[in-house]
Amino acid sequence: MRIAHTDVDAARRQLERVLASPGFVRNERMSRFLRFVAERHLEGNDSQLKESVIAVEVFGRRPDHDPSQDSIVRTEAGRLRARLAEYYVGDGMGDAVIIRLPKGGYTPSFELRDPSSQQTLGKQTRWRLWLTATVVAIALAIAGIIWLQKTELLWRNPVEGGQFQSVTDFDGTEQAALVCTRRYGKDEGARVLGLVATYHREDLARALEHAARYRAFSWSAVERILAAEARPRSARESLQAEAQ
Repeated sequence: MRIAHTDVDAARRQLERVLASPGFVRNERMSRFLRFVAERHLEGNDSQLKESVIAVEVFGRRPDHDPSQDSIVRTEAGRLRARLAEYYVGDGMGDAVIIRLPKGGYTPSFELRDPSSQQTLGKQTRWRLWLTATVVAIALAIAGIIWLQKTELLWRNPVEGGQFQSVTDFDGTEQAALVCTRRYGKDEGARVLGLVATYHREDLARALEHAARYRAFSWSAVERILAAEARPRSARESLQAEAQ
């Protein structure tokens, strides 16, 4: 639907909106071309929209310019049509007024977008927003699950990812006692071995094996396992262990 003559102001506002878009702001010559043909048309001077006139007024060619030898106007008109098409599938997707430069001439047209197509665009826009919100929600849910898993892992193993080495264990044999060395150094191993003063050696060995299954090689993890599964030494047993 062509825009009515009384809607010239709406046409001018649309022209300025198009010229302010990134595709035209960065191209001064194309903007000058579009403004020239649009203004002449809106002023009722379509007779000036000839290749020879445009070549002189827009592209600075000499008055004796020969279009057969210089196709600057035809070439730029093709680029202008393509740029307008790009605008209306991008930034101008929802604009009510559409500017076109029909092939075969240089007189632009200003048309009102079909209301049914605007409704379709509105539905498409709502669909895109809903889809975007859904994707974001799913991403947040996944991130939350990962965070919870890591939190649980850190509860079981606060030094997850550490490097470990074998040291002589509490009873003087060469059984392996895994000690975290990345974050706490060898002092952590000494603290683990010191638990033998509070718990039986057999219980400590089982706690170390339990911790190994979960890669929870820290003093706090071993101590939690012992507190949950083992009975502390009595005062008498502790004194006997110290005497040994």
